[in-house]
Amino acid sequence: MLESIGELPSHPLFVHAPVAFTPLLAIFALALVARPSWRRRVGLALPVLSAGLAVATFLAKESGEELKDLLGDFAPNTDKHESLANTALVMILLLLVASAAMVAADRWAKADDGPAWLPRAAAALLGLSVVLASLATIWIFRAGHEGARLVWKGTVQTMTAVALT
Repeated sequence: MLESIGELPSHPLFVHAPVAFTPLLAIFALALVARPSWRRRVGLALPVLSAGLAVATFLAKESGEELKDLLGDFAPNTDKHESLANTALVMILLLLVASAAMVAADRWAKADDGPAWLPRAAAALLGLSVVLASLATIWIFRAGHEGARLVWKGTVQTMTAVALT
């Protein structure tokens, strides 16, 4: 189902969303730390964007598995690439939970009937969100690097050998 879009394999197309948006989400979370007043106005965007990122990462993961199945015996060993991508997806899902809990704690604290510790909890959850988004960025980068290595290592070596002959 997710193996191709048109005549192109979908995995290389789907991976662009996590690669581009994970670091942007980390920067956005950091901006919410730097500007607490923004949290009230646009804080809800963090879990919403995290949910979208989780869907995009899941699509990239699933399309990668279908590509591996499609290649069959010609597929390289993708265990490391898959492990890095799975870890990144887990971090993004944890980011979704932490950021949603941050928004809930922040909104409850502003309702004047919440416990006194809620603003500190919301700030801690935002800090956790920054850490998770940063770690997810690192793991997405590592997964992408490993995937690119799998694809291009033999190709570049072959092209270099042909060019030298």
